[in-house]
Amino acid sequence: MSYYELEQDKAIRQFLKDFPEPTKDNLFILFHSHFIYPDIETEFLNKVAKNAIDVSYDYFISLPKTKRFHFLRALGKLIDSALSLKIWEFQLSRNDAKWYWKGTPTYFLALTHLVEPLESLRHEMGLVKRKHLYEKIVCVEGESELSFIRTMYLTAKYANFDFPVYSYRGKGEIQNLIHFIKEKNRQGIRVLLSYDMDRQSDSFIKNIKKKCVIEKTFGFNQDFESSFPPKILKYSLDSYIKRYTKLKISLNEKDVADLLTQQKPFLKIFSQKYNVKINKVKFGEIMGKIMAGILYQHWNDVFNKPMKAPFNYEIFKFLKYLVT
Repeated sequence: MSYYELEQDKAIRQFLKDFPEPTKDNLFILFHSHFIYPDIETEFLNKVAKNAIDVSYDYFISLPKTKRFHFLRALGKLIDSALSLKIWEFQLSRNDAKWYWKGTPTYFLALTHLVEPLESLRHEMGLVKRKHLYEKIVCVEGESELSFIRTMYLTAKYANFDFPVYSYRGKGEIQNLIHFIKEKNRQGIRVLLSYDMDRQSDSFIKNIKKKCVIEKTFGFNQDFESSFPPKILKYSLDSYIKRYTKLKISLNEKDVADLLTQQKPFLKIFSQKYNVKINKVKFGEIMGKIMAGILYQHWNDVFNKPMKAPFNYEIFKFLKYLVT
């Protein structure tokens, strides 16, 4: 944190102490005195500050006093971002750009300095209330889940599934996962986490929650593939075998249902029984395309109605977890 930012924080704390119930004018004087440069785009930034105060004043006053500090820090970052945007509006559209930026072909990379104030703004608003964090990332245990979610979005372009997905490749990678989630926490991004429930899962979740902020978790009773109805699994396996192997395997739903009763990862026992190796990424793509078609026909049944057959399988609970 820079000296300038430390002084701003000091000013906010003193302001909140001096004005327990500030007026709009009090707030404007705070920002005009401590966040707006006296000789750089002053008129523009005064308008930005006034608009922000006018629009958000009632919300600010409704906040608990413990949250007001973070809200004012967020408005400070708004002013920083607005100044950069105003300056770069000119720099990017200047008529003498060819002369001015001569010898600097990557001049536009300076725009990345906007990342810090914008991430800080998002982080501070997350400390005011988590629901203000619009962006989320879903951390999944395996490659199948990642491929499945991405394929659903790419196939049907459902906006509900337009979010990044990260595969942490198993519970053995917990330290890397913790570092990854901490960075997302710093950036003010909501983190969802799914995992397979096994002997390690309790300690796995406990250790992560000690060091990171997780918005919500989802544990598969067995594993991701085992969460599907036998009918969808059979159709997916038939498609995979036909597309990616030369084997002639005749499956029916009962064969698949019997395998699901075993307390082992589904693809592992299937591969052992039928002597076929399943690529999880490709299998996830097939299941994602099939599920996209099901959701197209039965969106309301899955997301807007009480869960009942045939939409009461664990995979549909997982889908609701992802979008709510």
